[in-house]
Amino acid sequence: MRRFVLTGRQASKTIKASLSDPNVQEGVWADTSAEAIDETGLDLFAENCP
Repeated sequence: MRRFVLTGRQASKTIKASLSDPNVQEGVWADTSAEAIDETGLDLFAENCP
């Protein structure tokens, strides 16, 4: 999410509009869950955003 906020915000008009897009939500979930798995070593996060 941190990466999205730093890079995605610059590419979009508003972060609120971006986060309401299902494709963006899916991408953010994939990125943040992968980062959490790397940081914690736990692979127990849902594949899709709940």
